[in-house]
Amino acid sequence: MIVWVWDADGPAGRSASGVTDDADPARRAARDAITATGAETATVEWALHLDGGDRMESGYLRSGSGWTARRHDDGTITWAQFVTLAARRRAAGLVQTELATLVWCSVTTVGYAETGDSGSPAGFWAYLGGTREPV
Repeated sequence: MIVWVWDADGPAGRSASGVTDDADPARRAARDAITATGAETATVEWALHLDGGDRMESGYLRSGSGWTARRHDDGTITWAQFVTLAARRRAAGLVQTELATLVWCSVTTVGYAETGDSGSPAGFWAYLGGTREPV
């Protein structure tokens, strides 16, 4: 089942998050959470709900695609769409090993880059255009 996961992390540990079955309610909830928590940003991302079946475990597989909301000094909130490196790689029909070969790096570096881990070297991002995408 496709769901929309949203979250906003404000100062002093104030945060809010949730899951909806549609993008519009998720964006409204994320917008409201920015105000309620004092957060500067919030994210809304589509995900697959993973039912744990008889193992009593479930979770969400985030897609890497969605929106980021940003609160400005004047109180207005603007939205920007994002697509992560992993989503772009999949859209191009590549697996991690193929991307690693194309950009002359290890598969581990690609994995770090796709998960936002600090293990990906600055040179990797410079080679891909110089900007690190939100994850």
